[in-house]
Amino acid sequence: MSHSVSFTLPKDYAFVAAVGLSTSFLAAYHTVLSIRFRIKAKIRHPQFYAELKQTQEDPNALRFNCAQRAHENMLEHLPIFLAGLAWTGIRYPLISSALGLSWIMTRFFYTRGYTSENPGNRGRWFTTSVSTLGLLIGLGFYSTFELYRGQWS
Repeated sequence: MSHSVSFTLPKDYAFVAAVGLSTSFLAAYHTVLSIRFRIKAKIRHPQFYAELKQTQEDPNALRFNCAQRAHENMLEHLPIFLAGLAWTGIRYPLISSALGLSWIMTRFFYTRGYTSENPGNRGRWFTTSVSTLGLLIGLGFYSTFELYRGQWS
């Protein structure tokens, strides 16, 4: 027995789309930071990270490593975020857009903290980012449950 579901995207889904597309600016920010610290630390391609000795001798090499890791971490979370945003936004477009914007902002401040003079400054922003992502995914599972129960109209 198969079931089909048809739906119309809510008008407010435009906010969801805008938030999703704005992650491209976050990715560009990460790229620019990595390039800037790579140049300052004189780390040539294809070297992906500065060696330990380089980080001990040049604070820009450490900051380059932190920028690279922050970029990787953002890319690791991005597919989960975008999938959660897209699905949750169908049922709860304004809440998911607010959570999405919050996630983007916390990722920005996480990266700023990580690439500062003290990489430990990223801690609270990472926790906030993961918590926001958890709320978005949790709401997505809740909306899935609502769909299963026939509560979508």
